[in-house]
Amino acid sequence: MKNEAHASLWQHAKQSLEANIRETDEGAFLAAGSHQFGSLWTRDFCFAVRGLIAIDRRDVAENHLSMLIRTRRPEDHVIARIIECVPSARRVVTHTVFRFLPEGLKRIPMKSPLKAEHLGEHGTISIDSNAHVLRSSADVLRAGGTEWFEKHRDGLQDVLNFCLERTAGGTRLVEQGRFEDWQDSAAREGKTSYVNVLHLIAFNSAREMGLKLPASADGFADLVRREFYDRRHGVFRAHHTIDVTSLDANVLAINEVLDANERVVLYGALKNHPLWSRAEIPGVSSFPNYPKDWISWTCKFVGLHHYHDNMLWTWLAGQAAKSAVVSGDITESDRIFEILARNAERDSGIGEIHRPEKGLPLFENFLYRSELPFSWGSGCILEALHARRST
Repeated sequence: MKNEAHASLWQHAKQSLEANIRETDEGAFLAAGSHQFGSLWTRDFCFAVRGLIAIDRRDVAENHLSMLIRTRRPEDHVIARIIECVPSARRVVTHTVFRFLPEGLKRIPMKSPLKAEHLGEHGTISIDSNAHVLRSSADVLRAGGTEWFEKHRDGLQDVLNFCLERTAGGTRLVEQGRFEDWQDSAAREGKTSYVNVLHLIAFNSAREMGLKLPASADGFADLVRREFYDRRHGVFRAHHTIDVTSLDANVLAINEVLDANERVVLYGALKNHPLWSRAEIPGVSSFPNYPKDWISWTCKFVGLHHYHDNMLWTWLAGQAAKSAVVSGDITESDRIFEILARNAERDSGIGEIHRPEKGLPLFENFLYRSELPFSWGSGCILEALHARRST
């Protein structure tokens, strides 16, 4: 039964990822989804790169990364939040406000010329985009993309330099603006563990790729631990000012930062934390919920008050399953995979968010329906299944 569930889940995740590949005159790219998130979202794409590599579409990863490096903002090398052929807000509004219209009337083809959007709806950058590009570039190089890497070595150094400037050469933590990270429904201004763990991964990736990284960055991991590690519960707190724990930084630390002994300890604490059991499987973003006045008015308007605290995300479920695998808890990883496979079979693909209720139904209300198929979730599930196959 487990092998059947793994095979079924792999196939649904593969098909969902392939459904969002866009062939254009400028090459192949990966969209975040097929509806409201039909734009080329940098964060979603980068988290799906390992999934693309797992299904032998490294070509898509290389082409998309090349565009992101090429369109970095000239004055400071900030990587775009989105690549699009129309204003991204148009695509989002079309598929939310007018989502009951026939699909043909809502369809906006992805065509040349593609342009970079560096600022979001709140006028802010995506603070994690540069770190993501470094992480994903290391993935491509590791998978055999040596020729691609050599073409972009200088550009990647510029991408890294932005991260170094924001951290004073790795000697201080990143402080972000409101709505700048992936949890952009919440005004997480200041220092977050997610962004800083991701920058730690980016520095490790830069070191692996042979980019110029000062020795001062060697101490960045200690800064992250001192600021965010909660000794009472044995996990990383989400934010430096409030007592909220998020799954993102914890699973990324387990999967990509910690050594074997450290990851087992953190995994054990995380599995015993209320966050792990907010739903049938781990994947709910945060615990407890964020203060109401932190939530953006746009999310409140479309009925997504708990978008980034009490919804189950498939990308987080995939990363949690991988955490179980790398920590040696195969029973838990297979339990997560079986439930994800059940949901994917029911939904005919990998969706974005599920209600944390019995059966984990896809989220839907009058204005918003969970993106389906969803690249970010599909890529992370493929990444986790690939890790499981290696055990």
